Amino acid sequence: MTTQLRLNVFLQEAGVASRRKSDEIIAEGRVTVNGEVITQLGTKIPSNAIVCVDKKKITLSHKPLTCLFYKPKGFITSRNDPQGRPIIFDIPALQKLPHNVQSIGRLDFQSEGLLILTNDGDLAYKLTHPKFSLPKVYYVQVAQIVEPDKLALLQKGFMLEDGFAKPYEIKILRKQNLGQSYGHLLKIILTEGRNRLIRRMMQRVGLTVLQLKRVAIGEIILPAHLKQGNIKPVNEKESLYLQKIKKFSSPKS
Repeated sequence: MTTQLRLNVFLQEAGVASRRKSDEIIAEGRVTVNGEVITQLGTKIPSNAIVCVDKKKITLSHKPLTCLFYKPKGFITSRNDPQGRPIIFDIPALQKLPHNVQSIGRLDFQSEGLLILTNDGDLAYKLTHPKFSLPKVYYVQVAQIVEPDKLALLQKGFMLEDGFAKPYEIKILRKQNLGQSYGHLLKIILTEGRNRLIRRMMQRVGLTVLQLKRVAIGEIILPAHLKQGNIKPVNEKESLYLQKIKKFSSPKS
């Protein structure tokens, strides 16, 4: 008897995306099973079905692949963009990656820095699910000097339109000469991945972001030699750390 799998489970085990993200992909009409577009969530399929995402065949058998990528600004991190903006998978270094390799976590269009790319669905789940709290480190250049009252407000946290916002850590690294004025370079650590959170927090206290760069995800650090738009496979140390996350990550209490 042929094994039946939920379609979102199939996509997760094939390394396309987490189950939650797979549901979004299905609902968008991007998935076909044996040539038929499937949009019904919870659909079960035989494990030998021909499944395509964006007209590209997806199979359960795949070679595990995880690498680090230095995202330049001016690109979207998804596989497609309804607004027609450039996507990272159009960058030459990424064009030859298997279709089931996805970006883990997001950086907005104008931000740059470290992304983890993988076709390991379980790793993707551990790195992105809200119940896990992996710290992410950002360097943020603002156009103004951050006065003590604004720094204190950011450290204390405040309400935004989608809930309370408070960085795990924020500190001033140094004053920067911006030509005709001065600004501050900040180090900000977050343990959540809400959309454009740092930019919205800065705007809330009257600060203008000039550059936003992610430099670390947990213990994975953006390599100093990695140039914008380039990728590198994870090394042994990085791989061991990511495998440890898969096995031992605990939900937030």
